[in-house]
Amino acid sequence: MESLKPCPFCNQPGTLERTRDISHYWVPMCSNARCGCRLCAWPTRREAAQAWNERAATITTTTTTATTEN
Repeated sequence: MESLKPCPFCNQPGTLERTRDISHYWVPMCSNARCGCRLCAWPTRREAAQAWNERAATITTTTTTATTEN
């Protein structure tokens, strides 16, 4: 499995959780329950991990750019 990047908001580890409904999709989310960062469900574990890692990179880059421009 692809390793997960840390949460772009609180820097805690990312994790994947299986949905409990009939679809059994995978939901990428922050392991910190107080953070609450999560994405939509994906049909495969690999797709969920990829979505989390790409999102984390995008948020971090956007935040860094916005901070340096102000």
